[in-house]
Amino acid sequence: QGQVVFNKIKSEPVLPTPLSPDGEALLRRSMLRALPTQEEEEEPEEGQGSSSIERVAASLGVVIVPLSERQPETSVGSALHGSQCKPCSWFWRPQGCFNSRECAHCHMCLPGELKRLKKAKQQAMRAKARHQEEAVAVMS
Repeated sequence: QGQVVFNKIKSEPVLPTPLSPDGEALLRRSMLRALPTQEEEEEPEEGQGSSSIERVAASLGVVIVPLSERQPETSVGSALHGSQCKPCSWFWRPQGCFNSRECAHCHMCLPGELKRLKKAKQQAMRAKARHQEEAVAVMS
């Protein structure tokens, strides 16, 4: 009478997304397949001075702006910019972010923002630990 019965629901398998651990592994494998072999790397085609990263980005249909010319841009994750966004750790690196405008992280944050947030979080955690230690010392 008081028993709850749970029925199992069969659902379709979920494919890994680029942001899931399995998706990252699949993306990495596909990128490695897209990289040139050592022989291809040694013999660049006439007029083609692009790097392996640029060729992988092009094969994924992504345009990576050179770091020296890169400016903050909108992305899916930049919708919360200024309040609760999470800066993209790849956007300001030379190879850029392969997710481009579809990235779930903010591309509007400036280059040092991620490092600043990590330091602030670490300082807050240390302050909290010190406060807890002081509270325990006062109680005893």
